[in-house]
Amino acid sequence: YHQIITVVGIVCLVACCTGADAQTDGGGQPDAQTPFFDIVDIFNAGDAGYNTYRIPALSVAPDGTLIALCAGRYDGHGDWVNIDTWIRRSMDGGKTWTEPMIVTDDGLNLVENATMIVDHKTGEVHLLYQILYQRAYHKVSKDNGATWSPPKEITYVFDAFKQRENYATEVLAMGPGHGIVLDNGRYVVPVWLSTSHAHRPSIITTIYSDDQGK
Repeated sequence: YHQIITVVGIVCLVACCTGADAQTDGGGQPDAQTPFFDIVDIFNAGDAGYNTYRIPALSVAPDGTLIALCAGRYDGHGDWVNIDTWIRRSMDGGKTWTEPMIVTDDGLNLVENATMIVDHKTGEVHLLYQILYQRAYHKVSKDNGATWSPPKEITYVFDAFKQRENYATEVLAMGPGHGIVLDNGRYVVPVWLSTSHAHRPSIITTIYSDDQGK
């Protein structure tokens, strides 16, 4: 990965709908009294003993599998508690979901800002995340999110902002949500940096990779 110098908050659920299933008022228009969305709760506060779930991410894998990630905050709801990344997958468009599993964990440390990149050419799903807002990591799934590679640290990418741009970074994070793959194959991921643990003042920039994250 390299660096380039340079939305509304959502809850942990997925709404799945198809226009063909929507009822009409007889004139071809959707019936205002009929919900257009089917809502499925994916992560609920208190599940597995976790205080709350925040910072969701949702992507569609190359085979159409929905991958939902979320920060499970175990002993509080703030940013500096024991946080693990949970995952659930759906192979039927969001109607049913696999049992929740932890995909990133670092003991009592916070692990957060799960950010996915879906590469339809290689069939891979890439996952970036941070630990303690100090270290950045990269994992890869070759089976649509079912299993993941061991983590590879990529903190050096963010260190370059300190060295080259003289930006006194104390906090780093990516996303959250997802990055994109450009037509030329480049991966681009939004990140934000701050000079304070209070997360402000801060800047927004991007990092990129031209070799599938290698």
